[in-house]
Amino acid sequence: MGCTEDTIFQIVVLILVTTPYFLGVPFLVIPLFSHSIPLLCLHLIIASLVIAAILLIYWKASLTSPGYAPKDWVPDQTHLKRHCKSCQSWKPPRAHHCKTCNKCVLKMDHHCPWINNCVGVHNHKYFILFLVYVAVGISYLFFLMTLRCIELWKHYHLTKERISTVDASILAILFTIMLPVLLGVTGLFFWQMHLVSMNKTTIEYFEQDDKTKKVKHEKDDPNKYDLGCLDNTKETLGSNILLWFLPIRPFTSGLYFRVSRQYQSDLYHQQTLLEGEGLTVTHVHDI
Repeated sequence: MGCTEDTIFQIVVLILVTTPYFLGVPFLVIPLFSHSIPLLCLHLIIASLVIAAILLIYWKASLTSPGYAPKDWVPDQTHLKRHCKSCQSWKPPRAHHCKTCNKCVLKMDHHCPWINNCVGVHNHKYFILFLVYVAVGISYLFFLMTLRCIELWKHYHLTKERISTVDASILAILFTIMLPVLLGVTGLFFWQMHLVSMNKTTIEYFEQDDKTKKVKHEKDDPNKYDLGCLDNTKETLGSNILLWFLPIRPFTSGLYFRVSRQYQSDLYHQQTLLEGEGLTVTHVHDI
């Protein structure tokens, strides 16, 4: 699972995640709140909890198996038969073969070098929460940086002393690191939640986009897994909304997925028409 290049990506992520903590505590938290022991302790606890949460969810996203197609899985008459030439076995619905992992991943979203793992049915929520936790951590850091800048400006206004080279360098380093990370993480989070709200994976989104481009004047294929925004989100983050932002994976086999009522209705009408013409349905698409 993964390769040497992916390991390098992981090291880069860990450096980007931990550097703000090791710089922020001595150069932001302590100077800002050293005048009040309760406030200092509070922000030290907050900073430590934030970095611990980020590292925990990153560990879960990286080390949790995304879910691989069982070699002995065989589709029945209710599934569209899809065979993987590389694995020499049947592919369950929404599964795709990952060339990096060399396995069929259940409900594969994409292979992510930053976590050195595929994003699949069992760790998709962890991947999304990692983006959330990082965004929260960076927002908290920017809050501290803003307070520190105001404090330094007030000090300069009163004493006319220039900001020390150390303070200026630390603020510049943190801003340089955190701004692009925040923009990238925020953009990726909204993209992921857009797909989650439609109950689509990244692969499914681009597969459908390719299909509609190849066929002119053809309407978009209806998404049979679209259960409505709330239920779609529950499919990835879990049925209990109160647990959405906790690192608790919703239980699912990744072999069977609910389909929309509209899709079931259309399928029923199609089956009725075929039976009326004396034909039989050889299979029903993934349900």
